[in-house]
Order: sequence, then structure tokens, then C-alpha cells
Amino acid sequence: YQMTAEYYGIKSNELILTAGCDIALRTIYESLENLSFLHLPNSCYAMNYVYKKIYHPKTVVNEYEFDKKGHISTNELIAKLSRSSDLQMVVVESPSGFTGQGLEESEFKKLLDYCEMKNIILVVDETYLETRSKYWTAKKYIDYQNLIVVSSFSKAYGIAGLRAGIIVSNSLNIKTLSTL
Repeated sequence: YQMTAEYYGIKSNELILTAGCDIALRTIYESLENLSFLHLPNSCYAMNYVYKKIYHPKTVVNEYEFDKKGHISTNELIAKLSRSSDLQMVVVESPSGFTGQGLEESEFKKLLDYCEMKNIILVVDETYLETRSKYWTAKKYIDYQNLIVVSSFSKAYGIAGLRAGIIVSNSLNIKTLSTL
């Protein structure tokens, strides 16, 4: 834990090591109580739908679209989110495993601020982050109470069989997620 925390420049109580990114996502879905409304990209990691069905079968899923270049329009996403009064969680892949496009940091910050203001959990899946030549990471915003970042060491380093994933968030969220 200490070596991983040092690698990311965070404290060891701000992370959980998991058996792959899918177990990181499962831990999040499993920990949520009464999840009733969820936003997912229209093309995303299928385990989001699997865990939603297992742990929250009555949850309504709203999907949001990518633009023609494969980007997420933050303004359009926020407009769509603002029409959902019961929204509890938004999942964003940055970069997307389907389009390869990620949010610009300024766009991410706008979405993060909106989600914090509305008390919405923002889950950012950064599994493919290291495969991009130029990237920034949501991990530097872990002081936000509503942000949970998941990632995997497997994709970037060609060690998929190792099944090494991570959850990064503020220490209070990590403590909650660790009790499962």
C-alpha cells in the first residue's frame, strides 16, 4: 500500500488495492445503499451494468452520448444531469475504453464541481489512462468528498492476468468502502 501511495503521491489511507478494475467497481456498487438513479456513457465497461443489476436491480439508468469525435460534452452532460432530481451517481471513463478520448481537465473540473454541488457521486474510471501519451489524472482531486477514481495496472503494463486494480478517494470514502 505504501509503495502504491508513494507512486501516486497520495496517502495509504486514500486507496484500496483490488483484484482488477471490475472488483473496484463492484466494491462501489456493493457499498451504495438505495441507488435509484445512475448515469452511464452509452458505451462503457459492461461490468457497470452487471453490478447495477446484481446490487441495484430497480435502479434507473440514463445513458449519455459521445459526440462525433468520441468526446463527452460536459455542458450537455450537466444539462442532462440537471433534469434528474434523484440522481445519485455518474460514471465517466476517461479515457473511454471505446473511443480512447478523455475529458480535458477543465471539463472534468466543471463536472466534478457540479456533482459536488448536487451531492452526486462521481466515479471516474481511469483504466486506460497510461495508454495515452499526454494525460492528467483525477486522482489529484481526491480531497473532494464525492469523487471516487478506479483504475487498473493491468492494461498499461500488459499484465492483465495479474488482476491488479485500485480505488482512490478521500480517506472517509476509503474507510467506508473498506468495511465491506
